[in-house]
Order: sequence, then structure tokens, then C-alpha cells
Amino acid sequence: MRFGVVGVLWLVASVAHAQPERLPRDSDEPPAPPPMGWIGELTGPRSRAELDAPDGATRAAAAARLGRSGEAGRAVDALLARLDEEHDARVRAALLEALARRGDPRAVVPIAEHLTEWERADRELALRTIGVIGGERAIRVLVDWLAASDVGDEAMNGLVRIGAASLPHLIGALEIPISAVRAAIALGRIGDARATHPLVSRLRAALPPARVAMIRALGAIADERATPALVRMLSDSEPGTVAAALWALSRVAGAEHAQPVASLADRGTSEQRAAALTALVVMDPVAAAPRLEAVIVDPETSALLRAAAVEALLARPSAPLVPTLVALLETPQRLAAAEALSRVEGSTAAVALLEAARADPDRALDPALALALRRHAEELDSDLRLAIREHLRADPSPRGAVLSALARDGGIRPRVVAGLASPDPVDRASAGLAAQLLGDGLGSDRARITEALVSEPDPAAFRALALAALASRASVDPAQIDSRSWEPATAPEALWVTAANLDRAGPRVRRRARRAMRRALRSAQPRVRAGAAMALAIAHDTGAWRALVAALGDEHDAVRLAVARALEALAVPAASSAIAARARVERDDRVRRALVAVAASPGRRPPPPFRRGDAVLHVRISTAPGLSRGADLAVDVLLPDGRWLSTLALSSGEVLVPDLAEGEAEVQVRLDP
Repeated sequence: MRFGVVGVLWLVASVAHAQPERLPRDSDEPPAPPPMGWIGELTGPRSRAELDAPDGATRAAAAARLGRSGEAGRAVDALLARLDEEHDARVRAALLEALARRGDPRAVVPIAEHLTEWERADRELALRTIGVIGGERAIRVLVDWLAASDVGDEAMNGLVRIGAASLPHLIGALEIPISAVRAAIALGRIGDARATHPLVSRLRAALPPARVAMIRALGAIADERATPALVRMLSDSEPGTVAAALWALSRVAGAEHAQPVASLADRGTSEQRAAALTALVVMDPVAAAPRLEAVIVDPETSALLRAAAVEALLARPSAPLVPTLVALLETPQRLAAAEALSRVEGSTAAVALLEAARADPDRALDPALALALRRHAEELDSDLRLAIREHLRADPSPRGAVLSALARDGGIRPRVVAGLASPDPVDRASAGLAAQLLGDGLGSDRARITEALVSEPDPAAFRALALAALASRASVDPAQIDSRSWEPATAPEALWVTAANLDRAGPRVRRRARRAMRRALRSAQPRVRAGAAMALAIAHDTGAWRALVAALGDEHDAVRLAVARALEALAVPAASSAIAARARVERDDRVRRALVAVAASPGRRPPPPFRRGDAVLHVRISTAPGLSRGADLAVDVLLPDGRWLSTLALSSGEVLVPDLAEGEAEVQVRLDP
């Protein structure tokens, strides 16, 4: 499940048991990358000959090699010739991927000639390949297939991938009823404001499904010039059109255009009022506040309308909505309301949270209170900051220490240090998380983190302490944690700490550590492979770029993302062509965007391997009946910078990951065996 790095989520835990594994100590180096340069030229004739082999696997392997090596013109000619004769679907897929990697525009027409004779799966692959190759011919073919009921979406995706060059053809396709819906969706996804006027001019004449798609495209483009047309659509007779216009206006317009939206929020069906309230919260929170409160407290309100009002309130909290959010603190939505209040700037929300938290015997609102102080400390006066910290510090449990650390309370340091010596590994893990939250605020106590880390036997506590060592910039001798680099449960974090401290190690230890990082790219555990890629980036091991390029073929999206981020951080110009070829066939959007950015700017100043920021990921796990306490839940968090963290929830189910850059995180819940 993916969501922004600031937010709250209630989940029912799912169970997944991982098989134990140790990383190979004596294995060979990772497999060699695809042949390049003069070596690649030598492999070309053999691969072209093997395209005619009787065995399908041999033909597919030859196609894959020709996608990466050999003289370009001859490779493409051979691949196209084989495509005309190939009857094995798996080999056709390999041929098309190889042609996509090559990106030669000459391949577009020969591929397109097969579209009418192939089955759906082959047509999808062919259209995807044409979209990857791009160019004017590709655009024309894709536009022709927009109306296809079975593969039209693939044609649309190809046009979106090509981008702004597709605009004239997509605008023309708006005139064709059977293509208009997908053309409008593509224009919205491309997001070029030059499409605003053509979309607006065709709204009235379009059929209802196309009109809805055009309106949503205008909302996605977010060009305020579309506002008058969107306001006119509020009087349309089709409910779907009105709902789309309300959503689009929330993306385009402000309070000056809120009156017609407010009118719709006061009358009509529950569905229409719900859509209007959702838009009004964004456009004019002052006008939305009394309407939301009336809907929520009215016993005659339909369940649908009340749920929509609460959802809109929680999704976009602001100062005018604080009284309504405070009222929700007395309802079953209290935890979500508290988290929403923690995102509102100013002291009013913080004061309300503190009062509610003081009255709560379960201290369930304390995480939101700590988040509020962390996010808005500079806006709060000193007395309020002190009162919040005193309240959080009054909780003597390990969770209380973590939340005090979340609030950046340096006075909690003695309790954190004491927690490192607890006989309970869960408490030690909590102390490690608290130390991570304090970061540089640990001061001289960072040496205690190092002492605890090198002697920690529990994997979960070791992971927490390793992240704390990185956050506090504690010095660690890599030789003291070398053995943890071979254990899958601790390898990623151990490799990161090792990489960050390589300058403190001797030549022998440095060589051994770099070998361990490269070998870890071959682990059976995807989290270890992802961690190894990030470790190579932290160590700035530019010599590992070939192994990383080879790892871009990993089957796991998260591993490829970590590898892409590592290559971005290393910024090796020699890798740009291989990265560009991989980007052409990459299906995951996040990975592809990262690869495109690397290939487009080879040798630029690299970003740091870990992108730190001010955001805090806050997730609350709700367990199903019969499951144990939250501290027994292991949570994997995949971060936008490529890190794959494995952490424990606190005893009450909270998961906290601090100091993140903005982006999209993915959270997976499991039970450790």
C-alpha cells in the first residue's frame, strides 16, 4: 500500500513468514554485465545466427543479447527479420523487448504491420514497444489504435510516455467519438497547458463519457483559464459531469469561484452534496466549516454524505476547520481527527490536542501531539512547547520515550540511554528508534549507540540502532559489525553503517566490505539486494556501476528503484547509455523516471544517497482479533529514496519513520516467525 510520507493509516495485519537465509561468504562476484564496446561487436554475429536456432530458449537469449550488444543496424535488421517468422510467443516478447531497448525508429512500421494478425497479448507488447521507440510514426500508429477496445489503453499509455510531441494528434483524436475518452485522459496525464483551449472548446459537443474525461483532464492540467467553462459545467444535467467539474474546480479555482460550489453543497442528492463539500474544503475552508459541522452532527444526514464530509475534513485540515476537527475527537474518528489536527499550523490546534491528550487515560492521542510539536515548534510559544513535552515525558514506558524523542525533547536522552541496556529486545529497539528520532540531538551520547550496536544480538534492535547510528553520525568500526553484513535480517543496515564509516577502516577491511556489498546484490532476499545497492552509493563505489546496471534487470520493483537511486547518486557518465536502454523497457513509473533522470544528465553533481527532509511517516496498525500486540508486528517500509526499512511497531501499533523527503512510501505489514 502506497501513501504520502506524512499521514495515518489503519491496517489489518497480514501474515508472511520469510525463510531463513545467510548470504554466501565464498560466492563469486555478481555475474558480468552485458557485453559492451568491442566485445559486444564480437558477440553480434553469433547472436544473429542463434536467432534461427531450433530451440526457443536459445532464440530468446540471442534476442536479449542483441538488445544490448552488437552493431546496432545489423542487430535491428536481424531482430525484425526473426519477428516476421517467429511463432513462439515467449520469443516474440524477447524480440520486442530487444527492439524497445534499441529504440530504432525503423522498427515501428514493421512491428505495426503485425498488429492486426497477432493476439491481444502480442498486440499489447507491440504497442508498448512502439510507445517506447517514439517518434512521429509511432504516434500515428498509437493514435490509430486508441479506439481498440482490448488494447486501446496500451496505445494511450504509449502516447503519454511520448509526451508533449503527441499533443497535436491527441487533440485531433478528441473529434473522434470512439477515441475521445482515451485522448482526453492522455492529455490530462501529459499535463501540457496547450491542451486547455482545445479541451474547453469541445466540452459542449462531447458525449457524456468524453465530457467527463475532458473535464478531469482540465483538472489534471490545472490551468486556471479553464475555470469559467468548469463553472458552467456545474449546471449540466448529467450527475457524472457535475461531479467531475467539482473535482476539477478544486484543482483549478480558489475562493473567488466557491459560491456555486457552496450552493451545490446545500442541496441536491447526497452524492452531489458530498462531491461539492469535498471541493469546497479545498477551495474555501471558511465556507466549508459550518456546512461540514452541520452535516456531521445532523442525525438525518445520510451515511454516505456524513462519511464524505468526515473524509474531506480529515484529508485537508486547516485553521478554519479546527473546531469541527475538535468535535471529532469525541467520536470513533478521534485518532484520525487528532492526526489531522497535528498537521494544522498555529497554536489553536496544538492547544486543543494537548487538552484532549491530558483527558485521555489511554494516551492514544500522544503520537499526534508529539507530531504537532515536531512539525510546528517554531510557531508555538515556549510555555506551550514546555507543557507538551512535560505531558509526553510523564509516560514512563518505552513508547513514552519514543514520543518525547519525536517531539525533539533533548531532556529524554538519559531515558533513551537507559533503554539501550534493557533486557527486553523490543525495549532496546524502541530506544534505538528514539535515538534515531533525536538524531544529532544525542550529542555526546552517540558513543552509547555505537557501544550498543556492536554488541546487539537481536536483529530488530540491531536495525533500529544502525539507523540511529546513521542519523546521529556516530562513528562505528566496520570490522566490529562485519558478521552482521552476512545475515539477511541485518545485512542492509549493517552494510549502510559500514559504507558510511569506510574511511575509518583499513585497506583490507574496505576491500572486504566492498566485496560484501557486491555479493549482497545476489541475495535471495530482495530487501538485501536493495540495501546492497544503497550501500554501494553511500560508499561512493563508482567501480560497481556495471554490477548495478546488471541489477536493473531484477524482478522486484523495489530493488530496481534502489539500484536506480544508487546509480543516480554515483553519477557515472559511462553508465548512461546502458541506463537509457533499460529506461526504455522499464514498466514501473517510479523506476523509469529515476532512470530517465540519470541518463539525461550524466556526470551531474550527484544527490545524497539518502534524501532527508522534514516529513514524518506515521502509520497506526490495527490488528485483527486474536493477533498480539503491535510490538510483535514487523513492518516493511519502502521509501522514495530507495531505502527498504524493516522495523517494529510500537506497543500501541504506531510506526514512525522520521526526517524523510516528500514522496510516496509503501508499507507492508507482516508477522515475524
